Amino acid sequence: MSEEEKVCIKCGRKIPGYSRFCPYCGAAQPALKKDAASDNSRVSRRATNDSGNNNGMTPLKKLMIIALGLVFVLVVGKVTTFKDGPGHHKIEEEMHLNMFDGETAYGKHPKITVDKKKGTTIKISYKSTALKNIKTNPDWKRLVKKTVKKSNEFDGVYGNKMYSKIKIRTDKSKKPLFKVDQGKVLYNKADA
Repeated sequence: MSEEEKVCIKCGRKIPGYSRFCPYCGAAQPALKKDAASDNSRVSRRATNDSGNNNGMTPLKKLMIIALGLVFVLVVGKVTTFKDGPGHHKIEEEMHLNMFDGETAYGKHPKITVDKKKGTTIKISYKSTALKNIKTNPDWKRLVKKTVKKSNEFDGVYGNKMYSKIKIRTDKSKKPLFKVDQGKVLYNKADA
């Protein structure tokens, strides 16, 4: 190695002595002194020793950084993505708009109740025209189709699978007319 050359302190390659930065790895270089020939050999040894050690970071430090990163990801995941989804009022509102917007065949005020532990209940008027000739009524079939679709959507989106458990009943009876869970129809009075 000539006096006009020095060794990069990071990657260990020979570089011009006047270089302030290594043209190979970009690392900042110390200025080369006139009597730096002996110092340069020390820099060369340090560069070859540190080249596999990632800037002097010990394996324990690397492990701690990885562990802290993993804990951070788990905490963020727990706080955000593992939730059940929006509140039950928001789901009720969304379902009402999706299923009954402008529809009058189910009574004046169909009601949707969402409960984390019991599932979703749709109450329609016992005087509803959708309940007349239930086996052939297109309004009933449309409501059943929309309910199955919502159950499928809730199963794929929300962490709480109870949201996809939906039943339809009248406002005068607790006995369900229709039940679906995760998109699978469990009971339909029209089939009975």
